[in-house]
Amino acid sequence: MNTAEIDLGYTKIRSPIAGRVGRRLVTPGNLVSGGTSLSTLLTTVVSLDPIHCYFEADEAAFLKYTRLTNSGQRPSSRESKNPAFLALADEQGFPHSGHMDFVDNRLSSSTATIGGRAIFANTSNDLAAGLFAKVRIPGSQTYEAIMLPDEAISTDQTSRIVLTILSDGSVAPKRVELGPMIDGLRVIRSGIKADDSIIVKGLQMAFPGSKPTVTETTIEPPFEDGLPHSFEPLPPEKWISYSSVTDASEGKSPSRNGDSK
Repeated sequence: MNTAEIDLGYTKIRSPIAGRVGRRLVTPGNLVSGGTSLSTLLTTVVSLDPIHCYFEADEAAFLKYTRLTNSGQRPSSRESKNPAFLALADEQGFPHSGHMDFVDNRLSSSTATIGGRAIFANTSNDLAAGLFAKVRIPGSQTYEAIMLPDEAISTDQTSRIVLTILSDGSVAPKRVELGPMIDGLRVIRSGIKADDSIIVKGLQMAFPGSKPTVTETTIEPPFEDGLPHSFEPLPPEKWISYSSVTDASEGKSPSRNGDSK
């Protein structure tokens, strides 16, 4: 009798996370096995609120963030909950905010990328497992920069150029180094100065050496992407975590931080 009760206790299975259960893969009455790599899969459960987003960063990004950490300009996401921002394919800007909670310990030898993970609140269930998304994490502190619309930038073989107006009214191309998009405008890291006159419209009517008729205009950001202009790691009271649910009748167990690989 005692053995039967013990065996019956092993048939109660609890999910380690709260979320949405998938389809039932085994019907009642079938024999299942467990405890090995060949264990029977009963169903799947995905966490919904909060939800994790996994992404890969290339070697250049990895080196950039390592240099920033070593110079004291930005804390490492391995040790601090740096903010992260997410947008779905049909969303403008980055309306979802969360924070980093995992960075892998090595780069992949086959892809030269390193894995990262951010966690986001998902009370409205807009985010779903398997969706593709764009993720932004802070890469520098606030700085002054020249910004142009992308349509003002041309390609000259392997270089990016903008057309400038010289003091005599003639057109001259200048090579530029591009940065990220912010509020719908492209950051220009180098190649032009703040007092340069840049052609932003009608590029097809201008060519090097010509003297077109120009009209001054003001460049306004087409939209706001919702990203802050400065950042600090999130304090503990703003960390996002999820609860481990034991059984619907027993309620929730104490919350814990997301697991690390």
